[in-house]
Amino acid sequence: EEWEQALQLLAEMLLRDVEPSVISFNAAISACEKGAQPDEAMKLLDSMRSRRLSPNRITYNAAVGVCWQSRRSAEAWELF
Repeated sequence: EEWEQALQLLAEMLLRDVEPSVISFNAAISACEKGAQPDEAMKLLDSMRSRRLSPNRITYNAAVGVCWQSRRSAEAWELF
């Protein structure tokens, strides 16, 4: 699955002491959206924030999208 590959790539970046960027996280969150993995997407969003990376419009579009498609509207509204 694409979302699993995206998560593996992020993990490999960290193992090699390469700090993921907003773009790296956006790609992984978007892959989670396409793979209908809301829990993983929300974990990535939290990880992004803990690394003091600022989510952008692309981040929030993907996160809201995966919440809506998974019928988690309360979580989607919290992101606004």
